[in-house]
Amino acid sequence: KTRITFFVLCLTIFFLNGFTGVIAKAHQIGEGAVDEVSFTVVSCALTAIFSLILLGFVFWLDRREKSREVMTVLKIKPVCIMALIGAANYTGNYLHLLAANDVPASVQFPLVSGGVIVLSALVSFFIFKEKLSLKEWISIGGAFASTVLFAF
Repeated sequence: KTRITFFVLCLTIFFLNGFTGVIAKAHQIGEGAVDEVSFTVVSCALTAIFSLILLGFVFWLDRREKSREVMTVLKIKPVCIMALIGAANYTGNYLHLLAANDVPASVQFPLVSGGVIVLSALVSFFIFKEKLSLKEWISIGGAFASTVLFAF
């Protein structure tokens, strides 16, 4: 059951993350679009509100076991790390919107998606010391090569 839940959550995040890019591009080409900073602030605020609602839902579903796990995460150090990740996400979304003004969507979205795959794998290897198999290294190389080919 845990694996299925994890898979569903990963799939949901994948689609919602892609949907964010589609909304950002639609915003850029729409009439009466607000500036990039305002759009990004509203987007991040809605994400924070949605996350808090989901957190409250987790508390409500299983008040005993899950609340202890969540309270462990809600200490100073993890919250600071989450804030830094949120700031990096805000910056990435803002730069994504700026690029949407000048880069065609058919180039921008594959570059961003491929870049996220490669960067995530490298961060997991160098920062979190995860061991990668030869197959995973070949996959990362393929993703990197595909991303570079889109740039040209």
